[in-house]
Amino acid sequence: MNIGSVHSRTVLKNQAKDLLDQLKSKRMDAILFWNFVTLQACANDYDTSIASSPDLVGPTTTSRAFAIIHGAMYEAMNAFEQKYRPMFKPNNMPATNNVPTRM
Repeated sequence: MNIGSVHSRTVLKNQAKDLLDQLKSKRMDAILFWNFVTLQACANDYDTSIASSPDLVGPTTTSRAFAIIHGAMYEAMNAFEQKYRPMFKPNNMPATNNVPTRM
């Protein structure tokens, strides 16, 4: 086991503990929490003490990952508040395997 992997595990554990403490304190909004998690995951991806090489190379793949995560955040919050029109509905998604949907 090399020192770098021990350091990266410690860094990630500390970050996870700090994030959970903030969320449990009820001071942090859930959307801001997940936005911070997204930003921290991106930062960790480019931190050489945590990852030897980034999984998301370049701005295109990073922005795509951010868009997917933020789209999921939008849908999750809208499922509770139902203030806005959902982005994704079973009837506007492409058919893939003729699997029936329950919605």
